[in-house]
Amino acid sequence: MILIFIFPIVFMILKKDDYSETENRPLKNFPEISAQNIIDKSYMNGIEAYLSDHFPFRINWVKAKMTAERLSGKSAINNIYICSDRMLEKLPEPDYREINLSVNAVNKFSDTYDTEVYALIAPTSAGIYGDELKDYFPQINQKSLIADIYNKLNEDIGVIDIWDAMYTERDKYLYYRTDHHWTSEGAFTAYKYAAKKMGITSFEDYDIIHVSSDFRGTFYSKCLYDGLKPDIINLYKSNNDKTAVDVLMNDGINEQHTNDIYFPDFLDTNDKYCFFLGHNRALTDIKTNTDTDKRLLLIKDSYANSIVPFFIQNYSQITVIDLRYLKTSVTDFINPDDYDQTLFLYNASTFSTDKNIKNIILYTERLIGNHQSVLLFDYSSTVEKAICALKNKIDVYILESRVIAGGFPYVKKITESGHQVHFIADAAMLSIIDKVDLVFIGAETFYPDGTAFNTVGSDILAELCLNHNVPYYV
Repeated sequence: MILIFIFPIVFMILKKDDYSETENRPLKNFPEISAQNIIDKSYMNGIEAYLSDHFPFRINWVKAKMTAERLSGKSAINNIYICSDRMLEKLPEPDYREINLSVNAVNKFSDTYDTEVYALIAPTSAGIYGDELKDYFPQINQKSLIADIYNKLNEDIGVIDIWDAMYTERDKYLYYRTDHHWTSEGAFTAYKYAAKKMGITSFEDYDIIHVSSDFRGTFYSKCLYDGLKPDIINLYKSNNDKTAVDVLMNDGINEQHTNDIYFPDFLDTNDKYCFFLGHNRALTDIKTNTDTDKRLLLIKDSYANSIVPFFIQNYSQITVIDLRYLKTSVTDFINPDDYDQTLFLYNASTFSTDKNIKNIILYTERLIGNHQSVLLFDYSSTVEKAICALKNKIDVYILESRVIAGGFPYVKKITESGHQVHFIADAAMLSIIDKVDLVFIGAETFYPDGTAFNTVGSDILAELCLNHNVPYYV
């Protein structure tokens, strides 16, 4: 009876955190009240979630509940299997439709750009150590899944199949025990194998520095099992002077610079893996002092964060793209043709479920949709490649852009790609504006406020599109 009165008082007094460091997730806020929220019951559901997240001594109760589940014989907590010396995650069933869309996008990317393209699909710890699970805890066959993905890639894409290399070294510390990522040693193993396939020389002279010995990762956050010793995070410090000299970080909205790829402040948080490259973000552009002109475009998930330090030995610039955080086209940030090599690096679980990989090349195709005609003004290699890559053939009206004859370079390649090309004078743009569904132009420069600078006539065309309700894309 006393508890009935004490708990509400304790609840009101205790500080309400916004984030659970132990579970590595944001906590629910008190819901805003509105007539609609009350009608659709989301207000009461929100209150329930808020109370659950901020219940006094909640983590202790959650741990007690999970301990009781384990004692009752339940070995999987929130899809995390607790083995004798590690935790393993039960992966979701692959979404084969999404896999095919992703593979097609990588293939189309390779067909569209001149950069050498490579693909590395990394097995997760569940793939390499899956035989530690009991027979009644079935796992997908990652080796077969990865092989199937590789078999669907174009022949000109370099396949970096690290399965055998990782499995052979499985007795080493390749994966964290309490987290879904590979360790620095696992990333180093993958780097050495990738270097051979990519025609670069792997650098292997490092001092290993323990930067943390109390890392409990994503698996721990899901099951809160304290029976395994925490993980160690190692920094491989190269015994030469090759390093990052400028790092530009873009979250899709804001940019900032630093001169390091390591973020030691994260070692004082639960999210210690962010020591490598910091938080995931849309783009990280790394300039190095390595004496080479080679440039690498790395399109990835978070597995790649701990392999980047090794690639610094081989490239003067590494541009890292995470499509999960990119809200526009990749070509709004970079031109893939500026890079000698492009590496798609994902773990098997992410590649089989991520719905963003297909966006690498399909942004223009989604914009055009079922439209049948577009108008192009002034040459842009990005626009040209996007139009040439379209599966459906359309009418393409090309203005001559007479000031610099900017339209003419489009004609040959777009004609060869199978589209119906109409090359017309600038003065005729009014006569054809009602025949087109969309307009695309390139841009010489973008200013911080979003203003675009382009060839003379771009503003007149924009006004024309505004008056005729034709979408105008820069």
